[in-house]
Amino acid sequence: MNNIKQISMYDKIIKNIQEKDWLVALILFIGWFVFCLSYSSTSPLWYDELFSLFWSQLKYEDVKSVSYWDVAPPGYHYIMHFWAKYLGISPLAARSLSCLASALACSLLYVFVKRRFNFKTAIVVTVLFVTNTPVFFYANEARCYSILLLLTIISGMLFVKLIYKPHIIWVIVIGIVNYYMFYSHFSSVFLIISQFIFALFYFKNNLLNWYLFSCGVLCYFLFPFLPRVIDLTMSNGQNHWVPKPTWEILKQYMSGFFNNSYFGWLILIMLLIGIYSHLKNKERKKLKPELIYFLLSGIGFILMSYVESLYKAPLFLNRYLLIAVIGVFIVFAYFIAQINFFKHSFVVITIILLVFGFSSLDKKIYKGMDLQRQMKVVKEHKTPSTGVITDIDLAVYYYDIDLFKHVYDLKNTLKEKNMFQAYDTTSLVDVDLTKYDKIILAATWPNTPGNFHNWLSKKYTKTEEISFENDGCKVFVYIKK
Repeated sequence: MNNIKQISMYDKIIKNIQEKDWLVALILFIGWFVFCLSYSSTSPLWYDELFSLFWSQLKYEDVKSVSYWDVAPPGYHYIMHFWAKYLGISPLAARSLSCLASALACSLLYVFVKRRFNFKTAIVVTVLFVTNTPVFFYANEARCYSILLLLTIISGMLFVKLIYKPHIIWVIVIGIVNYYMFYSHFSSVFLIISQFIFALFYFKNNLLNWYLFSCGVLCYFLFPFLPRVIDLTMSNGQNHWVPKPTWEILKQYMSGFFNNSYFGWLILIMLLIGIYSHLKNKERKKLKPELIYFLLSGIGFILMSYVESLYKAPLFLNRYLLIAVIGVFIVFAYFIAQINFFKHSFVVITIILLVFGFSSLDKKIYKGMDLQRQMKVVKEHKTPSTGVITDIDLAVYYYDIDLFKHVYDLKNTLKEKNMFQAYDTTSLVDVDLTKYDKIILAATWPNTPGNFHNWLSKKYTKTEEISFENDGCKVFVYIKK
């Protein structure tokens, strides 16, 4: 009798959870946001984050100008412009935007998968999301990647609506969403291509024509930015630092997306068992069109990015592939949720995924570039008769944040403080360093020390070399001979 009561209570709890989609989504949103935000101040901002934060301080009408010389489009800078204007530019404030986007992505993912597939698939995909190291890492980085995850989910939700019930409103909205996704990062073009390929071979509801119309909306908004897109495309990736992909790099990235551990093997084993369970089920239904789409936007995205990067502009980088994880997670979750060897198989699987997932989750968000410690050393050694050379001028954020706010005249502002930004000696030909009794070289890039040492050694003696464990930043102190 007790067993019957316990089973009845279990079924009642599950039913209550299933009926309260938005309550579960709210709990996921708050929980994931607080969890991510609690780690957002545990590591200093690194160069790319400072770059985004610095240029977002421009006047709204000037933000776009950064994309004329930088390889990245300005979508994220526009959002950060308003975010920083009202919340400030502290590490917590800057990274809270990504935490918010990731939390929204998590909650929307649950609701969408629950309604389009089933409750079990929604639970599994949510577990995969919150136990994924790259998802957590970029939820704590002041750059565009968590926002791209959110836009990817919204785009997928809208595209599925087009598959079943095309409507002019969804066409316009998905065109705008895809535009801003592309306007935030060029790698999202592979998601747009995935949607086009699916529409090309799906012959119901006139989907191809509807989707082509949405692409027209995208192009309408993108048109002013089109010359820059063409310029970057024609450059064929020249002078881009991302290396050409190899099979080893592909394996490394795929391993990284499953926490570089036994957790990845566990998921793979569960996936194979789930596929077997699906095939063995005599009552199995035909795969839903949206599952085929997410397979294309996940695995297909990765393959397209890999092949394109071999022959054109290199866009194959682990963080660029973050867009693909949503499709991969949904497909994996769909099959894993079908494992049903005994009554409570799903509960056991969920617990296993949670335990092994969180135990393998790397919660260290250190970027390998501690500009905060570097600038602390500079401040300790600097005197009124000291000249400072740094290869990252934005590191001044940790020297004096008020200097960092001089977005239109940072170079001259630093010069007034006897600080100079340079990668090599050619940048200092007009600077008279002989008036300084001491020179501090704050080096972050590998080649910087070699570029300056011989030149400085003619009139200065190196007295200190300060480096930090597991960090590329160094500080060199030179005293006048």
